[in-house]
Amino acid sequence: MTILKTIDFFCTKNNFDLENKSILVATSGGVDSMVLIDVLLKINSNCDKKISKIGITHCNFSLRGKESDQDEMLIKEYAIKNNLPFHAIRFDTKKIAKEQQKSIQLIARELRYNFFEKISQTENYDFVATAHHLSDSLETSIYHLSKGTGISGLRGILPKRKITKEQTQIIRPLLCLTKEEILNYAKENNLKWREDASNQTEKYKRNFIRHQIIPRLTEINSDIEKTFLNTSERLRSMENLLQFHVKEFEKTISIDKDKSSLIYVSELKKLIEPLLIISEFLKKQGFSYKQAKQIVEQLENSEQETKTFISKSHILYTNKKEWILVNQNQNQIDEEDKEFLILFNSNESDNFIIKSNTDEINLTLEKCNPKDANFKGKAMYLDLDKLEFPLKLRKWKDGDKFIPLGMKNKKNVGDFLTDLKISIYQRNFVYVLLSKTNIVWVGIIGENQVNGLRINNNFKLNTTTKNSIKIF
Repeated sequence: MTILKTIDFFCTKNNFDLENKSILVATSGGVDSMVLIDVLLKINSNCDKKISKIGITHCNFSLRGKESDQDEMLIKEYAIKNNLPFHAIRFDTKKIAKEQQKSIQLIARELRYNFFEKISQTENYDFVATAHHLSDSLETSIYHLSKGTGISGLRGILPKRKITKEQTQIIRPLLCLTKEEILNYAKENNLKWREDASNQTEKYKRNFIRHQIIPRLTEINSDIEKTFLNTSERLRSMENLLQFHVKEFEKTISIDKDKSSLIYVSELKKLIEPLLIISEFLKKQGFSYKQAKQIVEQLENSEQETKTFISKSHILYTNKKEWILVNQNQNQIDEEDKEFLILFNSNESDNFIIKSNTDEINLTLEKCNPKDANFKGKAMYLDLDKLEFPLKLRKWKDGDKFIPLGMKNKKNVGDFLTDLKISIYQRNFVYVLLSKTNIVWVGIIGENQVNGLRINNNFKLNTTTKNSIKIF
């Protein structure tokens, strides 16, 4: 099978048929990307499947002075010679990396893919093709293995992926070829390319793997790269199987109104490989595998106490019956925004009106006769005549104090919640009701219920109370 047919077969097998597609080729000027352009042009001219448009894109990162400019010039001249659209951009990469306090490698990657995305969208390209090859994929797998990894790290580079979840697809048509095959093709077809001297230095870990590790492995298996192609395919299938089970598990998760996820321990215990599935699920929420192991250990923990685990984006609360996953970004609401005013209209039907600049809240207030108060129920009662309207309802804050029912002195709300063993997660839903500056009621307000915790002792009902308010 010729290289052109090998690549065409590989593309079809991996579900990115090139026929009638427009392709933007990411080109550095090195042998890999120059071969990729040549291969796509030949496929277009020699095969029945016609590519609708081929364009070239190049990022000049200004890292190698004149050499970087010469790379760009080679590619530009190639594009002009072959009548191909050419999209180039120049970056002061070192300056940008310093400003954003990121490594040059990381910032170059971000700049590159952002540019690819922009051009592919504005110029209507279906695919962005990069020149990653089979040797690159093996190096990536070995690198991840040396660092510690899961299936996704071991399987190497994917034949295709999306730049973002909803936008342009990256394809790698050369992922079925070794570096040696690419070099041989370039020489046989008299292609011109430029060498990057940094590819030879072993101060970069991937170069060390390329020049030292893989040659030693070929002493065990001379065809190790082609063997890895089959291994990579099997690992991708295993990864797909794992993701299927993760998605099935995700169907058992309930999403609350506040966007937190409720995970039932009973469902977790049904999993065949709980650590594997849960760690893969939690990885999406920013948790490490080490954290996942600690979290899964809670399945065997007989204690009722809530445990808290934190990633950069999420908080996970675990206990014996359920786990609650909270997205910190979605739940970081400004306290001033989460505020409700409660008005009392004594002239028309004694109505209480709750006004808010954000949303509704599940709280009910009613005027009632003190003699009808039922202290055995969940409702709580305040002396209406002692309240000054409008009342204000908001999330509790550090430093809030009130006089709990039955006490004479003020107590910090945080200490009060600790005494009641209110979990860290539940504290996200603790509200205080204020009359002027006095906290008169503390309670938990959830989507489906209100759990009053305590009223202020100074606002309780007594023998002289004439009008009362019922909160539930």
